[in-house]
Amino acid sequence: MLIGIDGRPFYGPAAGTGRYVGELCRQLDGLLPHARFKVYGNRNMQLPIRSPRWEARGDSSALWSRLPASAWYFARAGRLAQQDGVNLFWGSANFLPLGLGPHVPAVLTVYDMVHHLYPRTMSCRHRIAYSLFFQAGLRRANRIIAISQGTSNRLREHFGVQAHEIVKPQVGDNFHRPSPEEISAIRGRYRLPAHFLLSVSTLEPRKNLSTLVRALVALAQSGRAPELALVLVGQRGWKNNPLLTQLAEARQSGVAIVELGYVSDVDLPSLYAAAACVVMPSLYEGFGMPILEALHCGATVLASDTPETREAGGQAANYTAPTERHLQAAIEQLWSQRATASLATCSHRIPPANWRHEAAKMATLFRQLS
Repeated sequence: MLIGIDGRPFYGPAAGTGRYVGELCRQLDGLLPHARFKVYGNRNMQLPIRSPRWEARGDSSALWSRLPASAWYFARAGRLAQQDGVNLFWGSANFLPLGLGPHVPAVLTVYDMVHHLYPRTMSCRHRIAYSLFFQAGLRRANRIIAISQGTSNRLREHFGVQAHEIVKPQVGDNFHRPSPEEISAIRGRYRLPAHFLLSVSTLEPRKNLSTLVRALVALAQSGRAPELALVLVGQRGWKNNPLLTQLAEARQSGVAIVELGYVSDVDLPSLYAAAACVVMPSLYEGFGMPILEALHCGATVLASDTPETREAGGQAANYTAPTERHLQAAIEQLWSQRATASLATCSHRIPPANWRHEAAKMATLFRQLS
């Protein structure tokens, strides 16, 4: 069996999508020991598996290779996969390429409905891509995978399409409670404030960080949590000039805000555990991997109250509406209860991570179609 895979999640440092696809690939490698895999992309890719059975498939045409990454994927990946004789193609990140012949079975993974629910938070380029190609991918796919029941429900509600399988994100083996020594070391390495809220996300409008900053500034100025700082982990995204201005103004008002940018998975567990609270105030998420990661590391978590984030955090996380007033109240309450907050988190059982169980659902689909 020769399986083609969308390689875009493997461009650059691994964010949420890259970690999700990478972990599934590692499990599929073992679950499908006789399969071969071609990963299609026109940029340097960090493949999760080093094996003769895994190949990064680029483009021999210098002209085509210079296309922007998504344009190349739509225009070339399907045709190259057709030429290579793949038995199945996995669109691992919301889209299927054009040019896949009708006899090539296709599996599509859908993460969220941002383009439909919050289109203004997206870049113009992404809005155009979704308007042109998303529904075409839904129609073309032989099987559709959603990363949460919430995403599956919204697919049915807005597009009349039912996901054939739910394959939920899990966490890697390194996401567990770090030792006090590891936490102390990470505090020193990044020169972290004594007490801080932690956000792990790309800096872009849907993450609603502007509202979090306003809530924190109000708490500091009112004297209810003047010692709380904010640590931001994640790369700068799009449409974030207002946020950057707001961060500068917040610093001028006396609130400590630290931008760490990209942080490797090696350091993330200790960062989660060092935080007074991990906050995910997003307007909307397809699941919310940082919620699950933080809980596995023993952190107190506050997240926006949506069906998808509740799938990620269950009863172990705290939830609130993503407004300034509600965030203020929730942060103040958790800060006042900080001596017992971690004990409250521990009182709820967090299911163990099981990437293999989730990947086995995909392996079954692949066998059925190939």
